[in-house]
Amino acid sequence: MDNRLQVRRATPEDIYRIAPRLREADKKEMDIALDEPGNYTTALMDGMLSTDGCYVAVTDQNVPEVVFGTHPTDDDDIGLVWMMATDNLRLYRKQLIQETDMTLHFINPGYSVLMNYVYSGNRAHVVWLQRSGFSILRGINYKGHRFYEFARLMEGTGK
Repeated sequence: MDNRLQVRRATPEDIYRIAPRLREADKKEMDIALDEPGNYTTALMDGMLSTDGCYVAVTDQNVPEVVFGTHPTDDDDIGLVWMMATDNLRLYRKQLIQETDMTLHFINPGYSVLMNYVYSGNRAHVVWLQRSGFSILRGINYKGHRFYEFARLMEGTGK
């Protein structure tokens, strides 16, 4: 198995390759949030088409394992940050945590705050968020499921 992932801009081919291989917790989170549960490819394509761009972390063999990005909100200072991954995420956990700060600054087009919501049952993402400097602000119920609102101030950025 590869030791390190490399980050680059996502392509439609990456989306088609990663969507069927998503972690079950990520699929569950998307199923709750999506108007069309199970339509992971379309949801990830929407993320890829964000004006902020979309990125993938790929193995040495160019296999996408993590897809992520930001999306603008009505407030120019706040961006929605998101990430979905395959089960192989666990193999790269240490690298992901070590490089999150650098990666967030790399992909951030200038937001002062990155925020979003995460499904409470997506434990790997909740732990990653907490270890990566995000604060869990509050719990909310969405479609009968518990989600956490999270945010992080991005020092040295801002529009």
